[in-house]
Amino acid sequence: MNRLIAVFFLLLCLAGCTAPAQNASVPTLEVQSLSSLPTLPPSLHLECRMEALQDGEPVSRQSFTAIQNGAGFYYASSRGDEYLFLSSNPGTYQLYTRDDSGAFRPDPRLTATEDMLLPFRRYALHLDLLTQQEDHLTITGSETIAGRPCLVAEGAVDSAPSYRQSVVLAVDEETGLTLSRTTTYTNLTTGQTLVYRFFCEYFKTTEVSLPL
Repeated sequence: MNRLIAVFFLLLCLAGCTAPAQNASVPTLEVQSLSSLPTLPPSLHLECRMEALQDGEPVSRQSFTAIQNGAGFYYASSRGDEYLFLSSNPGTYQLYTRDDSGAFRPDPRLTATEDMLLPFRRYALHLDLLTQQEDHLTITGSETIAGRPCLVAEGAVDSAPSYRQSVVLAVDEETGLTLSRTTTYTNLTTGQTLVYRFFCEYFKTTEVSLPL
């Protein structure tokens, strides 16, 4: 139970990057901030991965799946976490966990209200990554991510006297969600790099079903 409570209140922290000022004639992209959460599709299936690389060598990697629709919410990660919440009454959700046979069964330890579930949704959907707070990045082209047409936007800034921070986002044209983000920190003295990547490998907003 302690592990579940910890997950509910664990929110990822991501350092923001401020893009350099752009000339008014340069096309810019204003990416959603956390204040725009009501625009999230009511039905959503995400499968994403995150990784960090030091001078091109992987130092950490994880992936997650998050699914929501009118019936409930599901989350699973490569770390072994797996949670399923099904709506039992309007505004109330029952936790389901897998039994020894692998089937989902009601877990009597927890019934959650919508307000209780909201912090977990924010964490599980990695909304700090999906809804970026950077804005006024220069649009540099387009790209297809997880079968979705996206606008590509870039920006860079000197984050410290000897470091350069650059950001490349791919933003879904329909929903405004960030489906790919690469942040690169370059030591201008040594040339060493640290790269953080977030990438959606699967993204669906229609005919979304929970793994029952």
